[in-house]
Amino acid sequence: MRASTLLVFFVSAWAIGCGSKQGQGPGPGSPANATSSGDDATSVTTTHDASSGGASAAPAAAMPKPAVGARALEKRAVEMKFDLTLTRKGASAGIQSGSWSISEERTEEAQAVKGNAITKLQLMFGRRDAKPLLGLEQPSLTENNTFELEAKGSSPEVTRGGKPAPDKERDAVLAEYGYVGAPGPLAKLLEGKKPGATLEPDAEGRRALIGVLPGIDENETNVTAVLEGMHENARKQADLDVTLKGELKSGDMTFKLDLTGPAVVDLATGWVTELTLSGKVKAKGQVKHKKMKLDASGSGKMTITRSAKFL
Repeated sequence: MRASTLLVFFVSAWAIGCGSKQGQGPGPGSPANATSSGDDATSVTTTHDASSGGASAAPAAAMPKPAVGARALEKRAVEMKFDLTLTRKGASAGIQSGSWSISEERTEEAQAVKGNAITKLQLMFGRRDAKPLLGLEQPSLTENNTFELEAKGSSPEVTRGGKPAPDKERDAVLAEYGYVGAPGPLAKLLEGKKPGATLEPDAEGRRALIGVLPGIDENETNVTAVLEGMHENARKQADLDVTLKGELKSGDMTFKLDLTGPAVVDLATGWVTELTLSGKVKAKGQVKHKKMKLDASGSGKMTITRSAKFL
């Protein structure tokens, strides 16, 4: 009884490629079309957490402004491997091993900005490789499509090929990029913070940091991050130590996640440039076998990665 599934994970969602609507961030209060010619000149030097007894405190995060033309190619991936012990009415029914992975690419480009906000964003999604998790498939709505988001009214307008995007595609895109027209959620979260600060992003901030994961239960998911410091290497960026505790559901199975790892956030755009979370997974529920359902419990490991390069 060995089942192995491979699910590859992309995009602008690490998972907005999934078809389910997982929440929509608040849109701007009014349309904005002004543009900026470059990043703010404010300098950011490398900093580290200051000790409580230090003579001087480390500086707070200085927030540069996004620039028109800022463009990044991002790769996202998720991988999970697990072993399940199967039982039926308390009696052993075997062992099942499985795996799940997602892999995808996307390109983000700021086409208009106003102050600290990107007001027009183009998203170009590439190929997304994905296979079912324990037989359940969540097809991508964004794969190989290009979308434009523009701040208009209370929520960004989403178009594809110059026409309004279909509702499900629009919702999938807005789940992670509904902030267009306002400063990005991670940029807002980092503003004024000093190394050592603990950050607790809301649902919009969690999606911006982790991506939109297929099957994630946002009501049972918590993300915290500690600002480790700031550095400048061509761009001004913040270094975070991230912890994710949550639940991922697939059919009648629930996977409890306990992941930790580093992340890097670009201060001007609020985009994640590096993320590597890894840790343990505990599974419990029921799986289908032939024409019956078996109780299942087990454990495994999971890794979430994001890597973006400015072009």
